[in-house]
Amino acid sequence: MKAITLSFLIVLAFYSFSNVQNKGLFEFREFQKAVNNQTRTRTGEPGARYWQNSSDYKLEARVDDSKNILSGKGSIVYHNNSPAALKDIHFRLYQDLYKRGTARSVPLPVEDLHDGTFIGSLKINGIQYMIDNKPVNQNQITIFCTDLCINLTDSIPTGSSAVIELSWNFTIPSSTEVMRHMGRYDDNFFLGQWYPQVAVYDDIRGWDDTPHLGLKEFYNDFSNFDVTVHAPDGYIVWATGECDNLNSVLDEKIIEKLNYALSHDSIVSIIAPEDHKRSIIKGNVWHFTADHVPDFAFAVAKNYLWKGTSIIADKQSGRRVLVDIVYPADSLQYSKSIVVARDALLWTSFEFPVIAFPYTHATSFFNGSRDGVSMEFPMIANDATRADHNLHTAIVAHELFHNYMPFDMGFNETLFGWMDEGWAEFLENRFKGDNYSIYEQRDLKQYVSTAGTLSDSPLITASAELSFTSFAFMYLVKPCIALMLLEELMGGETFLQAAKAFMNSWNGKHPSPYDFFYTFDRFAGGDINWFWKACYFDYGYADLGIKSVDKNKIIIERKGNIPVSIRLEMTYDDNTQEKIYRNLNVWKTGATEYPVKIKTRKNIQTIILGDKLIPDVDNSDNVYQR
Repeated sequence: MKAITLSFLIVLAFYSFSNVQNKGLFEFREFQKAVNNQTRTRTGEPGARYWQNSSDYKLEARVDDSKNILSGKGSIVYHNNSPAALKDIHFRLYQDLYKRGTARSVPLPVEDLHDGTFIGSLKINGIQYMIDNKPVNQNQITIFCTDLCINLTDSIPTGSSAVIELSWNFTIPSSTEVMRHMGRYDDNFFLGQWYPQVAVYDDIRGWDDTPHLGLKEFYNDFSNFDVTVHAPDGYIVWATGECDNLNSVLDEKIIEKLNYALSHDSIVSIIAPEDHKRSIIKGNVWHFTADHVPDFAFAVAKNYLWKGTSIIADKQSGRRVLVDIVYPADSLQYSKSIVVARDALLWTSFEFPVIAFPYTHATSFFNGSRDGVSMEFPMIANDATRADHNLHTAIVAHELFHNYMPFDMGFNETLFGWMDEGWAEFLENRFKGDNYSIYEQRDLKQYVSTAGTLSDSPLITASAELSFTSFAFMYLVKPCIALMLLEELMGGETFLQAAKAFMNSWNGKHPSPYDFFYTFDRFAGGDINWFWKACYFDYGYADLGIKSVDKNKIIIERKGNIPVSIRLEMTYDDNTQEKIYRNLNVWKTGATEYPVKIKTRKNIQTIILGDKLIPDVDNSDNVYQR
């Protein structure tokens, strides 16, 4: 009887462990806790008790072009929807990246360094915590790089809100350094990460207190914004959200052309060169609102040109989306980008992932820098230009696709930046197709040189191993290739269904990697943990080779652990050819060899394994010659 009981307990314990680990797929303990708390599930859907916090921002920004300073003030109403009373609160002071002496993971020019964000005043529920950039009580304030933590005098109870009043200013980066997400570009400005932002408190980790060191990107709550921008005289403002006082700031003829673009498919020169020969700006105080977005950014420029068109993103409702570009007048390269931008959003709305573009407009602001960094924000992107036209247009599309991920789906880019960047890179390559493929031109080459080296690590822990030299590979190349392999494994239609389900379940929420894995599991038609482990959890690389050839079969050896499909092109002695394909699921058992049977009596002259789209770190054994 004791033996039976002990055996039963062992079986029960093993079953429980297997259930927790989802048949062997490793889970972080934080995710296991979230499942137990019913905020997450192992089906990939949000749990019955899922929650997230949010803020209502009412801010004013004043851009001083003579002193190169942004000054801001306003209020934030922070809503605590979590089940916990919050004893502290974290703010992100992104401009402290430029603070002298702070830690950072990217090189910055000396001329851009300053004293950091100056907090003139910070009150929470009427209690003063900072004044003149100094803590009222040193024991309540901790600043670590860009993270400002305040130990609250009074907790924020669950289900209640806190009113935050603050003022601040900082010096706007303005060097010719091209590795900037924002700043001054000649006489024009793009302002992102410009306000003290309440950090995310979520159901998995609690407060996201990870400082921004310049390389990893961002993780934001979905919030509402009411923003007033005081621009320098003669400047126009473009931003996240909608401007509701255009009649006070723009000439009526410009507004007429904008309204025409908003309602027609044709491309309209909203501001053409001849428009700058007359006064088209009536005021310098611009007011914008944006609801349920993860961030707010704006551009301020003078003498720029503006083109726009609109698409019907949702045929059922007839909802139109403005697609527009704002650019310097010195190059035709910019003006051609609007066609790519328009076609990209039509493609996502009706071809893949067949989800209507989620916002009212998509603005590409070209800052005039060459070969610099482009950076996405909701409804507006800060774009540099590339000398290569194809690369330039591909990056324009890439930044626009970020409106789906991470802006419609609030990924944690700080910990898992490969999620949104991988999807954007995947969409970009699927959209461009045979016309131009960054995957073929750049990603595969970098995969061959980097996969399996010291610059490579498992995607699930990529953030911990990220370096300046490995960023593009870990956040763009490797996850893009993993998604392309996943699509091939599942088949295009099934993959599309899974992608739509994932996006529909998690739009406006904070999906984790496991929500991605488990959603696709539902559609896979079988256990694909072997794929997740190889492509997301394990060290490894893709490498197939021809091990041996005889008259009846070809032995293909899997020397790397990343599963890829087998594609063979054979030429026989009578010069006829045959192609053989095996899906990458032939490796699901963990086998390191696969026999390809030959059904002809012809003599094989040559065999070529793989093609230009299949990753393979060593193709020296991919050709057989008799």
